[in-house]
Amino acid sequence: MARYENQRKVKVFPLFVLSMVIIAVTMLSAMYIKGNMTYYEDQILKARLEQIELEAQISALEAETDLADKDSYIINIARSRYGYLMPGEIRFQVTNIDSVLSEPEVEVVEVGE
Repeated sequence: MARYENQRKVKVFPLFVLSMVIIAVTMLSAMYIKGNMTYYEDQILKARLEQIELEAQISALEAETDLADKDSYIINIARSRYGYLMPGEIRFQVTNIDSVLSEPEVEVVEVGE
């Protein structure tokens, strides 16, 4: 019986407080890590969407460059963007759109051959 008299008694309350502090710190760390993971997952999704948009732009540009080799495409661009006409063509410009149905006012521009 003398052997047990020299041992200290362990107090329960300090152990309980220490275990609660450890649990609280662990939970706060887990919440912080989860918040960071959510943020980075959002960043990954945004990057993927940007990549999809850029790939769509690239495919549209590639399709346009395939068309650019054809004369009809070049003629269409020259007409629509720059207002060019082929020799012998006449351009009609409507100056008063509201009266197109009743009394159209049209200016005729002839291009020399």
